[in-house]
Amino acid sequence: MINAEARSDRGCPDSDSYQEIALLIRALARPGRMLYAVAMACFGSHYLTFMVTGSSAPPGPPWYPEQTWLSWAAGASLLGAALAMLFEGRVRWVALMLGTGLFLRVAIVHIPPIAVSVPTPEAWTSAAGVMSLAGGAFCIATTLADIPDIPPRLAQWIFAVPLFVVGAQHFVYAHFIADFIPDWIPGHLFWAYFLGMAFFASALAIMCRVSAVPASALLGLIFLLWVLILHLPRVLAAQHNGNEWTSMFVALGMAGSSWAVTGSLGKRS
Repeated sequence: MINAEARSDRGCPDSDSYQEIALLIRALARPGRMLYAVAMACFGSHYLTFMVTGSSAPPGPPWYPEQTWLSWAAGASLLGAALAMLFEGRVRWVALMLGTGLFLRVAIVHIPPIAVSVPTPEAWTSAAGVMSLAGGAFCIATTLADIPDIPPRLAQWIFAVPLFVVGAQHFVYAHFIADFIPDWIPGHLFWAYFLGMAFFASALAIMCRVSAVPASALLGLIFLLWVLILHLPRVLAAQHNGNEWTSMFVALGMAGSSWAVTGSLGKRS
């Protein structure tokens, strides 16, 4: 065992700091899972509503609004997985299957368009979002088993690596992103760059396990605030725009995924 003196010599936190970190991990794991489940329920409901009504608000990226049996299956699967998570029904296995399905979707559906047309930003954004959501599902699964089925660090990397793509886009398309920030918030361009740096810093912290707990916790808070400050007003202003609905659900899922990462940091790889 490593005693307190040895930990101090190595610059490690003392026992009080460890207790505070453990409390933060436990405090965010469950709400992260709930936020993630709500986002999946919204995705599934949106898909099924579009299939039933053929509404003028079809799902936006990363989903494809095609009225086929695959769309029915996708909507039902997402909604079923969400309900299982919300009502504690075999959550670990559901999260593993959902993460695997999302991961395969990236490999089969999103990667080929990127290979054909590398500079297309929409393809990169969709692939990064779905990959991070897959990592969030895997992180949820790791928090629900004494011996995780997937190494926690691998799950965290699957979530974190796509953040580099999102962060880079905040620099390359900074002026475009700045236009989405509400008028009452000053310094639009500053916030576009700030968020890009936040994505880079969070990804590095999670992957290197340096201040990973506060980094993932704060990242989840950023996404949740962005749902309330940015996405919800845009949805209310354009209720028949499916892209706005989907963007809000993605941000909500990313908030839950970030806090699921926080929870998974309590598990050893």
